[in-house]
Amino acid sequence: MDRRTFLQTGIGATIGASFVGNASQALAQAADEEPEQAATPTQAQPTIAVRKLTLDAYSRHLQWLRTPDEVADAVFETGCDGVMLTVQPYPGHIDPERVSQDLPPFVNTLRRRGLRVTQIQGPDLTDASAPQVEAIVRAGSGLGITHYWFGTFNYDLEKTIAPQLDRVKLSVDKFVKVNQKHHATVMFHTYSMPTAVGSTVWDLLSVMKNFDPKYVGLHWDTGEMALHGGDMWDALMRVAGPYVAGMTWADRSWHQDIGLKGEGGPYPGPEAIGAGQGGRGLGAGRGRGAPGGGRGPGGRGGRGPGGLTTERSVPLPLGGLIARGGGWSSPIVPFGTGIIEVPKVAVTLRDIEFNGPSLLKADYENGGAGKGLDKITLPRQWVLGAMKRDVLTLRSAFMLAPEAGLSI
Repeated sequence: MDRRTFLQTGIGATIGASFVGNASQALAQAADEEPEQAATPTQAQPTIAVRKLTLDAYSRHLQWLRTPDEVADAVFETGCDGVMLTVQPYPGHIDPERVSQDLPPFVNTLRRRGLRVTQIQGPDLTDASAPQVEAIVRAGSGLGITHYWFGTFNYDLEKTIAPQLDRVKLSVDKFVKVNQKHHATVMFHTYSMPTAVGSTVWDLLSVMKNFDPKYVGLHWDTGEMALHGGDMWDALMRVAGPYVAGMTWADRSWHQDIGLKGEGGPYPGPEAIGAGQGGRGLGAGRGRGAPGGGRGPGGRGGRGPGGLTTERSVPLPLGGLIARGGGWSSPIVPFGTGIIEVPKVAVTLRDIEFNGPSLLKADYENGGAGKGLDKITLPRQWVLGAMKRDVLTLRSAFMLAPEAGLSI
């Protein structure tokens, strides 16, 4: 008898018998005490039909693997059911100069292994008249690939914005014409950099509203959009509505480093770092410095880092950094360890009737895999295990919003 049969016929039977016996006793007691209630027929609870979203692995995180079979094996280990391929110069998986020759066999192998391939990340191009753009769209379209992520338009912040958006509109028009010919959708990533067109969503929407969302849309990045603060992303996503062409799932955290011996976190206050007149500072002399007393980093009359004197409680440039609220960063982190509230996102996706492709973006270090390197410094099982953890966390988070009627 194997283990599964034993569990089913042994422990399972014992637990089942116990459960049935207890349940029968409880029902009989309820019938004796409240016969009216026991006789009342119960109504079946309505069930919510669950629609499954796609979730693709990002082949940029697998560029330390070179063949389609190696990539397929890794994708299965992560738990994803598709791949977004990088069609970019090495270490991208497909050389843009050889897209017509190399893309078909790579895609066909992945599909033969049971993986979906419907989206591509192309080179960092924003001019649709560049020969590589139509070559990639044509090659992909012939394979049934429908969604493309190319480059990002950027502002020159020293010039007036409105005329620059007019030029972006002309460029988008060229992409749309290519896509109409090949039945494809170009996606522009919602980066959070201040120079990136689309970082505020409204700016790029003012351009896209002139075009059919079948051919152009946003590649919505949950991690980037979280930098708007709080739930501001929610209103932006609802306004974007049909122009949310694809989803990128990434998590972020907040971190502040104000230069205190490499320690992060918020500014701890003067008592923690030593401040005030009469020697409670960061100087190098004898006196009351760090908590615990004795000879510490503070000192009467001492002159410490940044030119601290008894007239300045916090050294420069540290004092200026704190006063400006500086030292903050927002790194990409493994899912579930950051600030993204996936259940809220799921509800909003339901409301805007999102039905595009999704991508898992694990841009944290992860032995170099998160940076798209061609070699990793961690064991394979650790690297893929981290991605699998992201997938499981993301899927579990969707289960916390059953009202959304979505899974991933």
